[in-house]
Amino acid sequence: MNYNNDDLYKNKFSYNTLEKLNSFYDYMVSMSSDTGFNKFFVRSRSHIMVTVLVASRHKDFFSFEKLCNKIPNNVASRSTIKSILDDGVKQNYYEKNECNKDRRIQLYKLNSKNFDLIKEWVGKQGDIFK
Repeated sequence: MNYNNDDLYKNKFSYNTLEKLNSFYDYMVSMSSDTGFNKFFVRSRSHIMVTVLVASRHKDFFSFEKLCNKIPNNVASRSTIKSILDDGVKQNYYEKNECNKDRRIQLYKLNSKNFDLIKEWVGKQGDIFK
């Protein structure tokens, strides 16, 4: 995307900032156009938040209740979080297990094959915004 000096002045963004924003936009469009996990991951901000939280416990599991407590209600309702988790499990993006101590507690973690894609996404954010 090309910008002239008037655009830079109006937006009060530096050229470097505009380049970063354009790179981020292009990257997110490419992920949205992708298939499989990448498309699932960036489907909505709720999908991103749930997946990032689940991935943050790479070796452990994250309970549904803890996810609901961490994500503000104005971002995602309990039913939205549950739908994302169910869809992710169905598509083999997340693993779901029962807690050994209390079978009512459902525990989730990111499928190990998708963890590399999350690490790649984090690295790309670092490259774009460094």
